[in-house]
Amino acid sequence: MIGMTELARKFWWPTASQGEPAVKVLRSVVWTIALGFTLVAITLVSGGWILLDRTRQTALHAADITLQHAALTVQSVVNRQFLQVDGALASLPALLTASVKNGTESDPETATRLLR
Repeated sequence: MIGMTELARKFWWPTASQGEPAVKVLRSVVWTIALGFTLVAITLVSGGWILLDRTRQTALHAADITLQHAALTVQSVVNRQFLQVDGALASLPALLTASVKNGTESDPETATRLLR
């Protein structure tokens, strides 16, 4: 009677004495398994690569949008400040003319006092 170990050894690890066809079958099974493992590994690596690339593109897009919003906010604040300065400068001749009409001299101290 053949034990399970001997049966398994004969089936899974055939030797040249058992015949060439068994060795060829075993080699083809091993090569098939190796090829399958390689294909799975390539699929996993390429899938991970694609996922990382998409994640990077998403992060760059989000950063770009955030930067655009920040730039628009800064532009709005600077424009508002420019409008305030423009308004103050536009009213400056009227202030100086009013002070000269009141009989005061137009010297730097008077202009400084009016602008405050």
